[in-house]
Amino acid sequence: MRPDHAPTPRPHVERLRVRNFRCIKEVDFPLTPLHALIGPNDSGKSTVLEAITRFVRTNHPGFPDFASDASIFWGDHALTRFPDRVAVHDAPAAIKDGRVGRGSSDQEANATLRRIAAPARMLRLDPDAMRQPTNLIPHRHPLEYGPRGQGLAAVYDALLSRRLDAFLEITKRFTALFPTARSIQLTNPTNVTKALGIELLDGRSVGAEQLSEGMLYWLAFAALPYLAPTPIILVEEPENGLHPARIGEVMRVLRDVSNTSQIIIATHHPLVINELQPDEVTLITRTPEKGTIATPLPQTKNFEQRSKVYALGELWLNYADGDLESELVAESTIPAASAG
Repeated sequence: MRPDHAPTPRPHVERLRVRNFRCIKEVDFPLTPLHALIGPNDSGKSTVLEAITRFVRTNHPGFPDFASDASIFWGDHALTRFPDRVAVHDAPAAIKDGRVGRGSSDQEANATLRRIAAPARMLRLDPDAMRQPTNLIPHRHPLEYGPRGQGLAAVYDALLSRRLDAFLEITKRFTALFPTARSIQLTNPTNVTKALGIELLDGRSVGAEQLSEGMLYWLAFAALPYLAPTPIILVEEPENGLHPARIGEVMRVLRDVSNTSQIIIATHHPLVINELQPDEVTLITRTPEKGTIATPLPQTKNFEQRSKVYALGELWLNYADGDLESELVAESTIPAASAG
């Protein structure tokens, strides 16, 4: 258990319900300021993240199917997005036929959505995108890089001129974690673009095309606290490309960022889960009969006894089969074996 686990002081989504969206018939589960979705491939983890991204759209229809809806809950309040509108209502209110317990104007609903959940930043980092030269960020413009990490070099260039202390602190940590590097370099492929590189201890320079994937992933996460803040950040597999020794470092960055932005990640790595509390993990599984199923990790079978023996990631690894996770989920969610 991490001793620094503490709730964020700002409002955040405390519960999510999604209905009739792709492989989801209905899921309803709690969320924390830093939260992980685990489970087999094709169970619905990415579908949950996509449902959230559709939920937070303020200028476009949220869901293509008029049978779909999603709700977020915080305190005694809730927001529900239907395909054509968003409604504010009291959390206990029932949702029937597109109606909720307390109506709201579109203006009120969208203002509340922006305060609690919108916009959301989706990160599916791609080393090839992070290696590309990028246009500079104009003065006074917020620091941003794209969902795949495109624009990362421009963020570091802006940090160098706007937040030298942050740039030097990241460089110090980077050279400690990657001891063959002396410093982070920024090069000018053209007079309006920047690219990332490093200087090695022997004085040689390494361009972006030769930077390791692990270095690029780490640099992207290290810059995350300095990007323009958003209420929600969704991260696909933050462990990608990282040496196991670096995963804890990235998770510490994400926990720090969760004090200002709620972070929801989809992961397959037990070392990511080891950095979390039990209530910060939800197991996502899927059956043909029930569709996607969301089970908070403390509600999995024999959790209390098993958690005394295993760290969280090892508990999942030792009792997961990569299919239905039948050693963890409730018996009622596992389809009966076919006869014959």
